[in-house]
Amino acid sequence: MTTAPLSTAARRMLAIPEAARSVGPMSSFKFMTWNALAQTLVRRELYPYCTKAQLKWKSRKQRLLAEFEFYRPDVACFQEIDRDFWLTDWAPVLDKLSYHWRFFGYPTKNHGCCLVWRSDTWSCLDYRPVLIDQSQTVANYVLTTDNVAQVAVLCRHAEGVKAAENQNESHTSTFQPSASADSAQAHAFTSEPSWSPRSIIPPGGEALIVSNTHLYWNPQGGFNRLAQGLVIHRTIAELNQPHQNQLPVVMAGDFNTTPVEGLYPALHHQLDAPGLVSNLMNYLRRDPRLFTLRYDPDQRLYLNDSQTELPDPAAQPLSTQDHAHLSLEQQNALVCALLDGYRKYPPARSVYQNYDQCDPAHFEPIPEPVHRELNDLTETLVIYQADEWHGEPRFSTFTQFRSLLDYIMVLDPPSQTDNISAETVIRPLALLSIPKEELLVPGLPNDSFPSDHLSLLADLGFFRNGPRD
Repeated sequence: MTTAPLSTAARRMLAIPEAARSVGPMSSFKFMTWNALAQTLVRRELYPYCTKAQLKWKSRKQRLLAEFEFYRPDVACFQEIDRDFWLTDWAPVLDKLSYHWRFFGYPTKNHGCCLVWRSDTWSCLDYRPVLIDQSQTVANYVLTTDNVAQVAVLCRHAEGVKAAENQNESHTSTFQPSASADSAQAHAFTSEPSWSPRSIIPPGGEALIVSNTHLYWNPQGGFNRLAQGLVIHRTIAELNQPHQNQLPVVMAGDFNTTPVEGLYPALHHQLDAPGLVSNLMNYLRRDPRLFTLRYDPDQRLYLNDSQTELPDPAAQPLSTQDHAHLSLEQQNALVCALLDGYRKYPPARSVYQNYDQCDPAHFEPIPEPVHRELNDLTETLVIYQADEWHGEPRFSTFTQFRSLLDYIMVLDPPSQTDNISAETVIRPLALLSIPKEELLVPGLPNDSFPSDHLSLLADLGFFRNGPRD
């Protein structure tokens, strides 16, 4: 690459004021998340403002790869990656740039998620592909969303130490099915066909857990996304157990949720936020992919009609009115059961939270609250509301629908005791700026930005942690 892609001229790294006042990190690394817009999902009617050239894969792929190569993150989480284009277009470039990767997609979809890391300095110690619909949440609630997640333990080796997985392997990509039984019928491919999990962190290495996901898309699906978040939390906890729950976590991806919807406050442990329960109850009543569940007051569980088996994930979802029989008390109990599940896990911190302190111009003039009507609902979905956005950017996707849906979040390791915390935590040091709105109108993708979502990039640091207060 001889010239910087056009998209990078409109963005710069912004230091986080709080990080500048703190003691320096032990080390730092670049972390990216990006919904790349799967070509299989491109429709002219969805992007009426785009030219044909702006939507063609031949031109988009060059700009996607050029932007990735320009930033060269240590770790990247991609969503909406076309399965067929991954081997032909993405993998050869990543091989030349010394990256390893894992691709995972739902069996009926032609696109999926991909987790990528620099293989010259990083290695994968453990990995778990997650078919979210096959994971029970709480209270016999079954998901039917066709979404997936990836959770991995990654380790950066001490300077001068080559990643163990590369010492005896050539750098050749192959669409090798994963050995995981859970993904046997899914699209699961890897650049490391001979990989095997390892539980020992090499001396001097710095390890973390990374999760990558693309959550349920439906604007009415806030309750489903809340349940999906618990599935990912539980998988992270399972991978952390062999490491005595001492590894910090980075959760990333397209969460398809705004900062005022249920998932965001739940992840941040804002579980008593005003209106949270009632809003989630509204989602519960109206989500088109909910099964009818019956509440057993003796067991305090929601059951399907047979009382003995969970609903078949492949069954036809019932219409909205079919599960309206749940009383307000029953709806409240189910919502509270899911929210209580988040109390078991550490709170998240969005690294772009307080972005207003890094880039005040992004919020000038202060926009009026923006809402979008939901089909057949009297309520509206909040697209942007300054006083409830926690300083987050106004948008990460910019089409006819413009809002913040993509996140990088950090979580401290769970403590082994009440007064001792883990040795290492992760904190953001700098953030890639959000482009000016005039460069994005009438919408993405355009000649500079190849996806309908913006890439998010953060410099993250490993810090020594001390006793809890």
